[in-house]
Amino acid sequence: MLKPKRKTLHREPPTTGACFSSYLLPHLLFVPDFRSRRTIVQTACIAWNISLLTSVAQREEQINNVWQLIDPDNLELPPPGLEQNYRLNVRRLVEKKLDFFPWLMVTLFEVKLEAGKRCEILTIKSEEGIEEIELVTWPDVAKLSRIIVVLRDMHKDATAQVKLLQTAIELPGVISDITASQMVTVYCRQRADLASYRRMLSRCREVQPALGFKRMASDWLGVLDDIEDNTQAVLSLLVSCS
Repeated sequence: MLKPKRKTLHREPPTTGACFSSYLLPHLLFVPDFRSRRTIVQTACIAWNISLLTSVAQREEQINNVWQLIDPDNLELPPPGLEQNYRLNVRRLVEKKLDFFPWLMVTLFEVKLEAGKRCEILTIKSEEGIEEIELVTWPDVAKLSRIIVVLRDMHKDATAQVKLLQTAIELPGVISDITASQMVTVYCRQRADLASYRRMLSRCREVQPALGFKRMASDWLGVLDDIEDNTQAVLSLLVSCS
């Protein structure tokens, strides 16, 4: 996940594979069955590509086309509402892609999730090439302090960037269109990462027996809201620069 650096306008933009992994990870966290995680990966890839279509009608048509390729008769016992649930899941994932990465219009050719020794390996083949990214789908939520360290830096960074950008936009030429575009991708990815941290903190609050841990997780869930607001503010300022 993204660990931000503070007090600088320059950022190296994340790759499409990195953005896809951030978009995907919240849906994989704490899913117990590996086959289910693989199914989620494939569905997310389909949804990502469908989101690139320009109209709702086109997206709905493509969801219908994809469903036609699925043969429920091959399932030994199709669950009730299979088609309805599948379409709903794809629509939700399409909406998440449009929310997190509305300007990222890169087609994914193939996505695979494979088991590794320490973590799982996500392989993304796109127009930009082939990337391999390590994913931890069962993070140790007992190590809450590590999560807090990252979130504290992210909080400071987002707050500082709002102030820097408010000053920078008053000075013509300080932020080029290229810089603004790169930073948009960085902070779009940060928003996607926040969804994973929210899932981790919620899990910590659920499973930790100690009340102190539960309160700390709840407090930081509140901080996440502030980070989200500042991240949205950064994105709004960057869009106004372009």
